[in-house]
Amino acid sequence: MQTQWIESRTLQLEEPKLHIQVELLELEKQRFRWESRRGLAREGIKNSRD
Repeated sequence: MQTQWIESRTLQLEEPKLHIQVELLELEKQRFRWESRRGLAREGIKNSRD
């Protein structure tokens, strides 16, 4: 009986865990885009000084 409860609880916790992982991936994608843009902006400033 306890094993069944543990398995049920594990499945209940899996869904919020997956949502958190999806949110983490979205934030990582956003950070990557920001860093890419910042790098491009720095290159633009560097090139304009030359």
